[in-house]
Formats: sequence, C-alpha cells, structure tokens
Amino acid sequence: MPLPIRRLAILAVAVGGTASPLAAQHGSIAVDASIGLSSNSQRHAVSAWYTVASAWDRVSLDVGLRATSYGGDAGLYNNRGTISATFPNTLSISPGVVGLNAAVQTSVRLIGPVSAGFNLDLGGVASGASRTLGSLTATVQTGSLFLGGAADLGALNSETYVAVRLTNRFALRGGTSHYVTNYAVTDPATPGAPAIRYQKFVTVPFVAVAFRF
Repeated sequence: MPLPIRRLAILAVAVGGTASPLAAQHGSIAVDASIGLSSNSQRHAVSAWYTVASAWDRVSLDVGLRATSYGGDAGLYNNRGTISATFPNTLSISPGVVGLNAAVQTSVRLIGPVSAGFNLDLGGVASGASRTLGSLTATVQTGSLFLGGAADLGALNSETYVAVRLTNRFALRGGTSHYVTNYAVTDPATPGAPAIRYQKFVTVPFVAVAFRF
C-alpha cells in the first residue's frame, strides 16, 4: 500500500517539523471501536491510541495497539508461493481470523470539528481455526508484518477515514477499511513439505466511535 504510506510519511514529517516540545500534547489516550461490513465480509476492531506528537491543534501522530477479528463468506485466496496441481492459483477459504497488532495513525483537522486520517497495522500476531479444503489443511499464518502488497504477512488492518468530533472526548469516524489475511496451506499426505501461503485483500466501509481520555 505505497500511497497511504507516502501520506503517512508526509504527515509525520509535518508533525515533526512544526511541533515543539512545549506544543506537543503528550499523554493523550483514545480508545476506539469500529465495524466494517460488506455483503460477504466483515471485520470488527478495538484499539487504543497514544498521541506522541501534535502541531497547532491540527496535525497529530499516534501509536497504538489494535485487536481485529475478520470473518465472512468463503472467498478466493491467491497463491503466493509455487503453483502446482496440489496447490492451485486460488483456493476458496472461509476466513475466521483474529489479529493483535502494533499500529500507527496520523490525522489532520480540516475545518472546525472535522478531520481526516489514516492508520496502519505494522506487525503482531494472528490466530484462528484451521480449515479443511479437500485433501489440504489451511492454518492462519501466525506472524503478522507489514511489508507492502503481496508481501504482507498474517492479518493486518488499515483505515482511511473522516472523523467528526462531537465533544472534547467523543468522536465518530467513517471511511474504508483495507485489510489482508493469510493462510498457510499444507498437504497432510506429504509430511514435512513446505506450506504454501495463500492471501486475500478486502476493502469494506466502516463506522467507528472513539473516546479520548
């Protein structure tokens, strides 16, 4: 996801270049709950964010921890390894994944109580029940790491959003959530053979509510 990363880098530089130690609002913590849905996919997330820098009450940079669950109807996962008769180009997998990741977030106040932002999971762990796919077994890839596009590992979530501050403590957010899940697929008939990674990206609209301490 190179474009969101460029946005994140630009906003982070803006924060670092304009915020002084006296202006930075350290210690601000927010908790956030969101739900993203489409006709065949859903994801739920709870996160906590800590503001590490802010500038002119307009630009902020946060670090956080986010737990996300992913589910939905069976969908096609793409083979990111070696394609063969046993491991085809795509497999249909019904996702059931839970991830816990460190994340970063940046936002810019546009006008009045309205702001726009972007957040991204960087890395962590994932878990979930295995799936039986005919003669194959699909297991959730346990290590999550943002590497960009098809190289992404595990389960990672990102959001692009617009937020409206209702009070000094409460805000509503809405936008699009782009996430990835990965399964390691093995053939039990060939013990010791390497697992093949299968991956799927999904984008869903989401809404969220946030409370800042």
